Amino acid sequence: MRENKTFILLSIFGHLILQSYCQTRGTLIIEIESFRNDDGQVAISIHSGEEGFPGGHETMVQAKYAKIKDGKAIAEFDNLLFGEYGVSAYHDENANEKLDTNWLGIPKEGTGASNNAKGKMGPPKYEDAKFDFKADRQKIYFDIDYF
Repeated sequence: MRENKTFILLSIFGHLILQSYCQTRGTLIIEIESFRNDDGQVAISIHSGEEGFPGGHETMVQAKYAKIKDGKAIAEFDNLLFGEYGVSAYHDENANEKLDTNWLGIPKEGTGASNNAKGKMGPPKYEDAKFDFKADRQKIYFDIDYF
């Protein structure tokens, strides 16, 4: 009889943990438009704070490359904890897995950020790109801009 009670308690406890886990994570769907061509790929990174945003690894939570088709790319990030994030992306036209810049440091390839945040004399600020992620499936949109 005691074994049955232990099994029931463990089953209930496990269900509560699973339910809690599922309620605090979801899938973020990112749709990016305005690519000037379908060459290469788009590099997308999700950040949980301003340190290193938009290109550093200090606050990067997840990152991936996505294909571009008809001037648009869609990427899904699963199992993302609910919270505040900023997303950055660049059009890696030559697929060399780095953002190419000119001798002044100005990107030769397109860049973008969540909320269509734009930088003034530099990259966009996390404060302008941040948003709340709090749904099982949430979609955001932004454009890629070229200099």
